[in-house]
Amino acid sequence: MIYKSFLYLQGLCDPQSAAQCDPHMTNATYLTTRNNTYYFKKRIPSDLRCIFNKSHFYTSLKTTKWATALCMSSSLVSQTDLLFSNTRKKMNTMTNEDLTETIYAIMHGTKPKTINPNTNEWISVRLINHPDGTTEQVTEVHHEGQTSEEIAADHCSLEILTAQQAPTSTSTSLKEPINTLSDVVERFMASKTASGTVQDKGLEANKAHLTLLLDFFGADTSIRTIRLEQAEEFRNLLLKLPPNRSKNKKLKGKSLSEIVDMNLKPQAIATVKGTIQKCSTFFQWATKADYVDQNYFYKMPMPKDNRKESEQRDRWYKEDLHKLFSMPIWSEHKNIKHAYYYWLPLLSLYTGARLNELAQMKPDNVIHADNIQCFQITDEDEGQKLKNTSSKRLIPVHPHLIELGFDEYLKQRQGKEWLFDGLLTNNGDLPRDGFSHNASKWFNRLRKQNNLSHVDFHSFRHTVADELKQNQVPAQQASSLLGHKDQTITYARYGKDLNIRLMNKTVQVLDFTDVLKNVKPWQ
Repeated sequence: MIYKSFLYLQGLCDPQSAAQCDPHMTNATYLTTRNNTYYFKKRIPSDLRCIFNKSHFYTSLKTTKWATALCMSSSLVSQTDLLFSNTRKKMNTMTNEDLTETIYAIMHGTKPKTINPNTNEWISVRLINHPDGTTEQVTEVHHEGQTSEEIAADHCSLEILTAQQAPTSTSTSLKEPINTLSDVVERFMASKTASGTVQDKGLEANKAHLTLLLDFFGADTSIRTIRLEQAEEFRNLLLKLPPNRSKNKKLKGKSLSEIVDMNLKPQAIATVKGTIQKCSTFFQWATKADYVDQNYFYKMPMPKDNRKESEQRDRWYKEDLHKLFSMPIWSEHKNIKHAYYYWLPLLSLYTGARLNELAQMKPDNVIHADNIQCFQITDEDEGQKLKNTSSKRLIPVHPHLIELGFDEYLKQRQGKEWLFDGLLTNNGDLPRDGFSHNASKWFNRLRKQNNLSHVDFHSFRHTVADELKQNQVPAQQASSLLGHKDQTITYARYGKDLNIRLMNKTVQVLDFTDVLKNVKPWQ
């Protein structure tokens, strides 16, 4: 077997004749690809897993050529089949414990007591379990009784096979259980769910990022085989993937490597950083739980985004705002299926508040403080959620919103549970992404239909931040209005909330009357 593989790899026979020399050559089911490199993967029969303490043999063949990989796979298939057969025979005469110790001895290079080291059986275990071992280690006791030509042939073929297989795992005790990546991910998700510290949306985000990790490495991969090299391969693939893969019908059913080969515009570096951060959080937990020894995703180097931080998010500029608020929804009160169509963009433009903060308000959350009408951004009622503790705040209502009829709308909503209808499911339940779900989908459709794809709802928040900056509003006042975490320990720990009258002056710095001149007041 090894000699035939050697002949094929040396070009002494073509693929057809190589296939004829071994019946397994026509079967490529044991080959998988990752980053265009072929891997050998074969399932260990369930009755033998307790002996080998793993579910699969899995190793890189270090080749991108299909024919070469197929021939190498053929040799490894034969070796594993022989190993399984002989192991079952010995199970009849040896206890599982003795057999496990024997396999352990072979895997770690010591002389076995019960398996003849002059047989292919011994070399099978060494080759499969130690693809990173040298030819001398594998063959040092295999040549007794062979001719010099046979020894040379086996040496050459083993050089090829072992040189083209990369180390994929560290040696671990057979007594130690093999923890697959999918198992550890499942335990991580269960831990986060039980802790109650992560919201449902955050859990879904974790699941999406870790599903990508599973797709790349394989669900049955031992988590301990993921080292720095493999982690960097994953990062490099992320940098080539396009954005919104799950929403692109053209990508449905394609593998990650196939998607990369399409050479589509890659996703933003910030998106890649987010995925790597989620993976780092997962591996940090796995490290504490003793599933791995090190978190290779922690502080992983990333390409620099050469844009200024202020340029990495688009804001709404005057021409775009004028275009948006001249649409029939605002200028003619047409196509208003729900009142939030009209009000949410206006409220965000004059508060800088997050979409979910505004969408989850109740009529009672519009209050007066020191005789100033304010939006109360809070999470006190069931269903209301905030990003962080700094998000809880009062935002004075801008006078222009009053001119556009907000007080009239507020009167219409008295006695209602929520300030806006149409944000719950048909069953009256809260959507998975919170109150913002329906509003976000509607606004995304609206802006894309009107060639405003370079901005989104969150861009209102950046617009407010930039307007405050251009008008030289102190950073502390801007942070309080926007609900940002304060950057200094002194202010965060010892400073009190800013005076509401000062906040009112801050809000009134904002002036969008010129771009809202076509907006018809609410009636």
